[in-house]
Amino acid sequence: VLWSDVNAAGGLGGRFPVELIVRDHGGDVARAAEAYRELRENVVAFALVAGDDAIAAILPMAAEDAVQVVPGDRSLQRWGRSRVLASGTSNEVSMLGALQHLGEGPVWCGLVDSSRDGVRAAEALPIAAELSGLAAPIMLTVNVDHPGAEAVAVAGDQGCRVWMGAESDVADGALAALAAEMTVAMNGRLASLVDVPDGLSALVATDAPEWSESSPGMAELIAAIARRAPDVVADNLLREGYVSQLMLHEALETAIDLGDLRRAALDEVLG
Repeated sequence: VLWSDVNAAGGLGGRFPVELIVRDHGGDVARAAEAYRELRENVVAFALVAGDDAIAAILPMAAEDAVQVVPGDRSLQRWGRSRVLASGTSNEVSMLGALQHLGEGPVWCGLVDSSRDGVRAAEALPIAAELSGLAAPIMLTVNVDHPGAEAVAVAGDQGCRVWMGAESDVADGALAALAAEMTVAMNGRLASLVDVPDGLSALVATDAPEWSESSPGMAELIAAIARRAPDVVADNLLREGYVSQLMLHEALETAIDLGDLRRAALDEVLG
């Protein structure tokens, strides 16, 4: 959406169209590394690379090539890492904000699986609860074979508020098993991929504004979607993707103003 608008205005600096070369690594680290090696000579940045393992696999090559990597999701692990152009609040900080927003009340239960999001939630939820002055959460494991039946029963018996940290198919099964009127919280990325049953009180943890033209910054995004992608689902994933490119776009425009689009020049801009 963003780059379509840029190109419609003539490209970077009104002169240089942006070409997007798309590869899908499908969560496979070897495919991510292969795609990087294939494209490394012809691109200025690798945008929307998703997954800690995939990013870790290409970062050594990115450092060698002086090329920027723009993550497709937000993790505290990425902040301060060389060659990673991170934007927005991390999922861990968003989790902390959610716990502090809801404040004291029933104990938290974490429903997590072995996915990257699940592992991250399992690490972060106890820390977020401690920082918020809340009781230590009860951590419960779900998986694709047993999507929450036993864990949900424990959460119900404990009267828990639930943090959901799992792959979308596992989370869907667990959400369907939660008792009505329970409170469930999750990050915005997962919330875009699951169906929350009627009766549940759901909190989406994100640093982004509401989908409203009166929210700061959202009028531009809503208008861009209407212009460039009116048939797509306007969800948190689209919003994250759009926002993650803003800093890269600004850096490229600055490099154009300085008259140098080489990687070393862009590196200096992002310095």
